[in-house]
Amino acid sequence: MNNQQQFAAKVQNLIQQSRALTPATRKAVTELLDEARKRIIGELASADPSRFQAAQLTQLKQSIERAMDTFRRGATREVNLLQLQSARIGSRLATEPLGDLPLGQIATDRIRVAQGYTADLITSLSRKAAADVNGAIQRAFLGGRQMKDIVADIAAAVGEERVKAIATTEVLRVQSIATQASFEEIRERHPDLRKQWQHVNAAIVPRVSHVIADGQVREVQEAFTVDGEQLMYPRDPNGSAANTISCHCLMKPYFDPEALAPKPAHRRLLDRLGIGVDVEAA
Repeated sequence: MNNQQQFAAKVQNLIQQSRALTPATRKAVTELLDEARKRIIGELASADPSRFQAAQLTQLKQSIERAMDTFRRGATREVNLLQLQSARIGSRLATEPLGDLPLGQIATDRIRVAQGYTADLITSLSRKAAADVNGAIQRAFLGGRQMKDIVADIAAAVGEERVKAIATTEVLRVQSIATQASFEEIRERHPDLRKQWQHVNAAIVPRVSHVIADGQVREVQEAFTVDGEQLMYPRDPNGSAANTISCHCLMKPYFDPEALAPKPAHRRLLDRLGIGVDVEAA
């Protein structure tokens, strides 16, 4: 296997690891949401909406808030752990094919900020869901709605697809942050290094603008142009929600083909050692 093939194989292996993060993230938050819903519905199982009293409503409100707080803590923990895993893959995407060490201090600092941002998002979602569920119960108290209608409102309030989309986006955002930061750390040792956008389709209908961006090459400190926006990396927070949420694209190292071939000094050393080099294969 020649240099270019080895380089491509390492990148492809890391891309496959990255793609496995999406189902893992969706599974983690779905299980936590299911548990929260079960707890809330369990609290309502013995309730009669036509006979709700103020004290009972207060008790239900507190139970719902506890259920959603348990979800918040669990989701934050699970997503943060997946973000660390994603960051390692992102850093390795930049460094492993080049034989460098991953995750320097720049990447670590940025990842901590991203994790704090994610925790705030999950907290906001949890509080809104608790408020929406409590609102559904209060409407039932005022209008005498049936229990099956309340359960339907709860399912809508604890919006599974939105939570999964946000969690997946934030896990993969950290990966791009780690890749970009690692590129910045190693570019002095690899002056020929550039970055390339790779489209990864995870939707029934792919984003046309992201398909068009596939293969786009930029200098490390230069932004990609995607759907008219300047993005330093996939899921760049400076981009619009429409251009970043649920994006599964990746960024990988890029070298002109001749940059991966053995340099003249390397060839002379190999010749002295009696090791032949196939020019075409290299």
